[in-house]
Amino acid sequence: MNNNIMPLTMLPAGSSGRVVDIDPCGRGLARRISDMGLSYDSRLRVISSGRAGPVLIQVKDCSVAVGRGVAQRILVAKEA
Repeated sequence: MNNNIMPLTMLPAGSSGRVVDIDPCGRGLARRISDMGLSYDSRLRVISSGRAGPVLIQVKDCSVAVGRGVAQRILVAKEA
């Protein structure tokens, strides 16, 4: 795995990234992820990410809380 590519859960707070892949999931989860505004090449910024609980991200001009299980399936490339 490329050093810049990691699960969303590993991206530290304050960092920006770009969605590069979403692990295979059922249609319901895929739709929920899409409804959050996340798709291939979406840009996001992590607002907060602790050891437990949801990952709070900013996508476009919206803040979204993503459960850790879902966030683990979203692969992002860290941006400078």
